[in-house]
Amino acid sequence: MSTRSRATVAATLALFALLAFPASSEPYDLKAYVWVRLTVANNSTLAQPLPPLVVDLPANGTYQLSKLVNATLRIAGSPASCKLELASGECGSAYLVAQCSARLPPRDTAELEVTSEVHVKRFRAPPINESASGALSDIPRELAEFTRSEGPWAYEDAKARYTVEAVKRVVKGEERVLSIVAKLVDWIWSKVDYEVGQGPRYPWETLPPSKLEAGRGRGDCDDQANLLILALRSLGVPAYLETALVADFNYRDERVVWAPEAHYYAAFVGINYAHAWAVVYVPPWGWLPVDLTFHAGTGDPLDAIRTSAPSEYWVWYTIVTVRTESVCHRDYIREFREWGAQASLTPLFYYWEYAVIREGDSIARVKSFLKPLPLPWVKQTRLEVKYPSRAPALSEVVVGGRLEPGVANATVLVRARKPSGGELL
Repeated sequence: MSTRSRATVAATLALFALLAFPASSEPYDLKAYVWVRLTVANNSTLAQPLPPLVVDLPANGTYQLSKLVNATLRIAGSPASCKLELASGECGSAYLVAQCSARLPPRDTAELEVTSEVHVKRFRAPPINESASGALSDIPRELAEFTRSEGPWAYEDAKARYTVEAVKRVVKGEERVLSIVAKLVDWIWSKVDYEVGQGPRYPWETLPPSKLEAGRGRGDCDDQANLLILALRSLGVPAYLETALVADFNYRDERVVWAPEAHYYAAFVGINYAHAWAVVYVPPWGWLPVDLTFHAGTGDPLDAIRTSAPSEYWVWYTIVTVRTESVCHRDYIREFREWGAQASLTPLFYYWEYAVIREGDSIARVKSFLKPLPLPWVKQTRLEVKYPSRAPALSEVVVGGRLEPGVANATVLVRARKPSGGELL
């Protein structure tokens, strides 16, 4: 890496040191590390321009503080001279962006690897009850920006008109904000089944008109959260989306999303996939998480708040929620679909790998649980070595040859078995 590039990285690290970890009146519950690697693979026989590499950084806010610890960039296996800079998103979101003038060689990869330190404070629900809730008229006017018809929550759009009318029938003129939230959570639970899709859905896709009266819609965490946010905003209740990684530190479970037709891959190590919930302003308590898909299964809609993923309810399950981004205004669904459509037309494939590591554990050890990336030009090969049945065992196995082309994160595994079926190695 050049002197200029090292200086850019140093400046970025210094900026994070200044911004991260302000004084807090309350102690944080735990410390962990978030490791992310973005790999871009060129499935072409020609060198390709390398697009900007962007990695989300853990959020800084009331319940979490983070700082960048390390960032490395390699192209074709070697350190690259690229510009690294911090970019700010909406509602405090931050990203690390690598801008490279170098071209990506054919059948090769570029890797941006980022490690952040996070201090997490679990959400402790206040003693909420509907009788103590403030009314719609108690919502501060300065929060009006979080009630706009925009992005995934465009309730003024013709596509959402039937949803808005249904929402009015559900709340029946209720003025207490917590009661409105409870009615809508209960309604969504009664109308939508959990289903993971190939990407985020708009509310009118999660619960289309054909399923409103008969049948049930389908959607996962952010799909259901977006339906709730649209409904609340249409009534004048401020709400936005928050995304996170739900860490359970179970490193042996393979959690992979692989869509080769979309040139998209995501692997989660020690993480029970990515997650999202709605954040809703409820007077007099302020902003509260409302989690429709990760909560205690009591049937009480208020437990979508009390036992939400970021809450202290999950401390005994050793589950830790690391916030990654707040989506307040932008249409991230349109952005995702446009990116996917464009990426699938190029020879570039994108691979995201995520891990959350406990304090005191080894990042190198956790990375050892990662599976080899399914690079598009790499084909699986089976190698069989047979030996005479009279031989008591194999004392040595030598596998010769080369892996062509170079394979990122590759593993060669050799197993030897006895004629009876037991393993020797």
